[in-house]
Amino acid sequence: SPNSSVHHSKNGRISLFLGFKEADIPLFSDTLNEAAAAGLLERMCVTPSNDHGVRVYDRLEDEGYREWVRGMVVDRGAWVFVCMGMEAAKATRKVFEEVVGEGVGRMDEGGRWVEEVF
Repeated sequence: SPNSSVHHSKNGRISLFLGFKEADIPLFSDTLNEAAAAGLLERMCVTPSNDHGVRVYDRLEDEGYREWVRGMVVDRGAWVFVCMGMEAAKATRKVFEEVVGEGVGRMDEGGRWVEEVF
């Protein structure tokens, strides 16, 4: 529909690593359901707040995601959008550089790394 909150990608499907608090679920659940129904989500990793201190950026290092993320960025030229608090954004950048083995600075220069830090 023209008023849809889901934006279609011209270059491929969306892969999403999402960290959230339980209270935030109503903010995004309809959009995610719509994206999934439209076939836009290639892969999704959700990490709710937890007592173990596992954050969404920690999941980038998981065996099942590490090689896949590296392939998406290095082989397929994926864009990365980071939206989180400053400390989490710094941690994400550090982990991402370790996983991908490509400086985020080079991705910055090419416009493929975008941060929305609050």
